[in-house]
Amino acid sequence: MTLSGIAEDTENGRPVRTAVISARGQLVLAREGDRVLARFVVRRITADAVQIEDSEGGKAFTLVLK
Repeated sequence: MTLSGIAEDTENGRPVRTAVISARGQLVLAREGDRVLARFVVRRITADAVQIEDSEGGKAFTLVLK
């Protein structure tokens, strides 16, 4: 998986971010709490990174914009 981009909007004065993730030849748009490839859960999206947790192993990792 690679982080292709992050879109940001504002709701009630707070940023709402959507991560654009490239995974297995497809682009996935995901917000915090969404699943990617059924196995991974998006835990946190910042302005330049996404923290993802493996729901099967419990390990977390971070995808960073390049």
